[in-house]
Amino acid sequence: ANETTLSKLHQVKLQSIDLYDILSEMVESAIITALEKDEDGDIKETIGEIIKGITYEAIKEGSLNTLRVRKILSTVLTTAIDVAEATPNRASNILGATLKGMRGGLIQSIDRFKKRLAFTPVEAKHILVEDYDSIVEDLNQTDTLFSQVVINQASKSASNIRTILINKNKEMRYDLEELVHISKEAAEVMKEKFSGLTSGAVKRADSALKSEKALEAKRMGKEVWGLAKSTLGNAIKTAKSAIDKKDK
Repeated sequence: ANETTLSKLHQVKLQSIDLYDILSEMVESAIITALEKDEDGDIKETIGEIIKGITYEAIKEGSLNTLRVRKILSTVLTTAIDVAEATPNRASNILGATLKGMRGGLIQSIDRFKKRLAFTPVEAKHILVEDYDSIVEDLNQTDTLFSQVVINQASKSASNIRTILINKNKEMRYDLEELVHISKEAAEVMKEKFSGLTSGAVKRADSALKSEKALEAKRMGKEVWGLAKSTLGNAIKTAKSAIDKKDK
């Protein structure tokens, strides 16, 4: 009985963790650390690499549906805006680097998703991608999603931040080709793989999704996300070491 009580308390604790709060803390800490350690005045590359790593780690393990990706990107950008407002003389560099990092992390996570699809057994496809039609549609408009996140956050910001974001978004329109390309490739791989699904395979996949194992996997997923600080911390370390190597 004692173990059951502890288990329930553990689950309640996990459910109470706001993963987006953790993500926001990591982004804020990373940008502030980069600002503090900066000596030559050029923080763009450092922040860009760190935000790329954090964005990738946050997106890669879950679904690529629009709502989830939008929430992650919005959380990253909102946090960067808060830091930029506190350091207005460096706001342009902070926001430009953040947008570049967000784009890089999104591209990297979609590329990983595409590669994973190629090696996923047919029966497991509906577990990997719970809403096939929606994901294919979302993948075909990731550039629009990205721009919408930027414009939406710009509309809520002070005039100086809004001007920077709108200008950066215009500049980035020409840099979203790689994002469009990798997203369309992923959508095509999905179509090819899913086209062979029989109704029997779909039913087996759906029942597997509802099985106890699938529910347990979801609970484990929550636990893994509860340790997001260390995961995102590793992303920051990786980005920093990559930058250190470039500097040497």
